[in-house]
Amino acid sequence: LMLAAVSQAGLEASREYRLHYCACAQLEYDGGFRLVRIGAPPHPALDRDLCLRLLRAAGTPTRVIAHCAAVTDEAVRLAGVLRQSGVAIDTALVENAAMLHDLARAQPEHAARGADWLGELGYPALADIISGHHDLPDHPSAETELLYLSDKLVAGTEIVSLEERFSESYKKCTDDNARRNWERRRSAAEKIVKKYRLEALV
Repeated sequence: LMLAAVSQAGLEASREYRLHYCACAQLEYDGGFRLVRIGAPPHPALDRDLCLRLLRAAGTPTRVIAHCAAVTDEAVRLAGVLRQSGVAIDTALVENAAMLHDLARAQPEHAARGADWLGELGYPALADIISGHHDLPDHPSAETELLYLSDKLVAGTEIVSLEERFSESYKKCTDDNARRNWERRRSAAEKIVKKYRLEALV
């Protein structure tokens, strides 16, 4: 009722407001109330421990959690290299995205599903990065590119070369469509390596 009055949208229109569990509405007061934001979920600052708790709460298999940790180590390593070369990259964002990139690995369309979950939890920047870790979007951020590449450089928990990773994955291609997808992903990874001059490191 208060939001309906403040927004002057009317009671029926205010029923369309999406208020997730524990979500907040932000109001400002300057002689009167003004609705600034509605439906903002609580989102504590992430660290590796909280990421692990989220993975376990989502039912992510232990082997997948181990893979996420290995990808995180590789992504943080490469982020440090890029920062030293002058690339503006948010290392903390990369670290959290890498830890959570396979949050929904047991689900169909796991990249999109994991991104949806994190968006609903109040982490839209993480959601954007994770949505593109399996298939790179048209205009990816540096953080998305780095996660995409790091994920391709880790098989299980082992660091591998792109040649090793894609040679192995090619064996799973059983039709022309699968081979086209394989070629697209391989090409995207190679372009990232060349863009950031990482040839000597991967």
